[in-house]
Amino acid sequence: LITEPVIKFMKEYPNIDISIESGITEGLMQKLTNGELDLVVLNLPYNKKCSNVDFFALKKSNYCFFASKAYLKKHSITTFKDIEESTLILPKRPSAKRRMLDEYCEKEGIILNPKYEVSSSSITKRLVLNNIGIGYTKVESIEDVKNDIEFVKKLEFDNIKEGIATLKKNMINKATAKLIEYIKDKYK
Repeated sequence: LITEPVIKFMKEYPNIDISIESGITEGLMQKLTNGELDLVVLNLPYNKKCSNVDFFALKKSNYCFFASKAYLKKHSITTFKDIEESTLILPKRPSAKRRMLDEYCEKEGIILNPKYEVSSSSITKRLVLNNIGIGYTKVESIEDVKNDIEFVKKLEFDNIKEGIATLKKNMINKATAKLIEYIKDKYK
């Protein structure tokens, strides 16, 4: 989501140290409100009250179930019921990705029982590429392997946007403000 703006920022300001951390949204948001982080990438709306945080929606969330071509040759997947009965590699609870998927499945009357729960899209991708099962992640997360996988089902969430959270404008440093400007410019 923000890779291009961050790379642009790094090239223009090579003397500014940047630390990138991943984790569950709740923990990252706690670190943001404590001043330990400058910015959090998350799915919006965020359901907890944060009085000193600004939220910026950037783009619609697109997620998918995907599998390796070799896995799909061995397993016929034509309906959502087939996905239910497959070996699933899903995001670990209580991640926002998993919460959104669970809410969607509950509305559709679908029950997913993952065999594997992982907290990283890159691990999900590796398991899928090794024919372990069907993974679930953001569509953008698998662009680099699109020749080796097939989409099993895409899900678009109209009410959920990918975005960023930052401390209120008067609480952030100039470098963070500039990075936020780069991010917003990319998604105008």
